[in-house]
Amino acid sequence: MAVNQSTEWRTVCEKFRLAQELSEIESRKDPENNPFRSKYKARDLLKEIHCSLKKIQIEEEGEADNEEGDCESKEVVDGEPENQCGKACSGDSPAGLRAARLAVVQYYLGVNHIETEELSAGEQHLMNCMKLIDKCTTTRENVSLFIQAR
Repeated sequence: MAVNQSTEWRTVCEKFRLAQELSEIESRKDPENNPFRSKYKARDLLKEIHCSLKKIQIEEEGEADNEEGDCESKEVVDGEPENQCGKACSGDSPAGLRAARLAVVQYYLGVNHIETEELSAGEQHLMNCMKLIDKCTTTRENVSLFIQAR
């Protein structure tokens, strides 16, 4: 399973790199009659990344549940698992890293929507990012995202 996840993770990273390139570099070349063409392509890639990360998260949580009784429940609120313990998870724990990865995608989706003048959708993605960040303690791995999202 680890090999499969490694391949999936490389695919996710490649899609993310391409989305960044489309959004930051290629968008400057978009024609006047379609000024957000590259931004929309980047958004599609970010949505694919979000789905892939959710799939990886479900697989990892399934493995963790099989190995040991994990603290997290399977309840889902706003599309994200709710922490049953009532405590914030450590930002550098597997659950914290999963939340940070999803938060990064939500952040970039929010920025993308704002840049394409879809402010309410952008605000919603940024709020989702903040909810994910708030579930975990701030660590050196997620402090930059915490600052950017705020």
